[in-house]
Amino acid sequence: MGKGFPNGVIAFFVIALLSLGLNSCTHITYQSDGLIPIWLTTQPDHRHDVVVEGVKEFYLWGRINPDNYVYIDEEFYNEGYLSIGSLEVQQYQTFGQFMSAFFSLGFYIPTSYRLIGKGAREGE
Repeated sequence: MGKGFPNGVIAFFVIALLSLGLNSCTHITYQSDGLIPIWLTTQPDHRHDVVVEGVKEFYLWGRINPDNYVYIDEEFYNEGYLSIGSLEVQQYQTFGQFMSAFFSLGFYIPTSYRLIGKGAREGE
């Protein structure tokens, strides 16, 4: 007749799992490298409404290969803008992303972000 796991081993794994989950590294850091000027306020020559969306994926509560940086200036520059004003940053999870994170017990956590601003293109 076999015995199950000792209570101490089960308690250790529960505590270890909870401590990893509560100390997750799934935050996104938004920064600029100075590639293009970024203003938080309205600028008179910025006429185009710009929305850039993306997703960051975290694995094992963000502990494995955490790529948690979003370079705001690169995102807008890749869309063809040379200057951005009225910057707004939104971070969210869709229902599908939440369910993916929930059912994977935090082993996979996708997080979406949206960068909103008014931009100026070359020649304006």
